[in-house]
Amino acid sequence: MVLDSKCSCLFSNNSNIKPILNKRFSKNNNTINSVINTIPIGIIILDSKFNVVIWNPAQEKISNVCSKSAIGENVFNIFPKILSKNIEVKIKNVVQNKETIVLNNFRINRFFLNKYYNIKISPLENESLIVHNIIITIEDCTMLHNIKYELENTSKILKKRI
Repeated sequence: MVLDSKCSCLFSNNSNIKPILNKRFSKNNNTINSVINTIPIGIIILDSKFNVVIWNPAQEKISNVCSKSAIGENVFNIFPKILSKNIEVKIKNVVQNKETIVLNNFRINRFFLNKYYNIKISPLENESLIVHNIIITIEDCTMLHNIKYELENTSKILKKRI
C-alpha cells in the first residue's frame, strides 16, 4: 500500500482496503479542519513560497483579514507593514534551519493601539524531511501583558511609599 502526502491511498494489493482508507483519512482531515477552525489561536499555514494555505477564523479576528482574501496570497503581501524585514528573515530561517522560532510579547500597533502577541513559527516536513509548509500560531496576549505592566507599576509605587 502507498499513501500520498494527503494520506490518500494511491494503490494497494488489496482492493478492499482502498475505499476504507480513503474514507478514514477523509474523516481525519475533516476532524483536523474542525480543530483548526475552532481553537481560539490564530493559525496560518504557508506553502514553500510563503503563500497562505490555511487561515483560520481566529486569525481572521486577529488580523481583520478574511480567509477568502488571504488564501493563495503571499503572507508578506498581506502584512507588508506588520511583518518587518526582521520577521521575514525569521520565517525564512525556519525553512532553512528547520527549527521553530518563538516570539513572545511581539508588539504590533493596530489602529493606534498596541497589541501583543505570542507568535510561534514552525516548519512542517514531509516524509523525506523536506520542509513543505510553515505553520504560524498567533495568540493575543495583550490582556496578560497589560496586567503584568499594571502590576509592575503598582509594585514600583508601593515600594516608593515604603
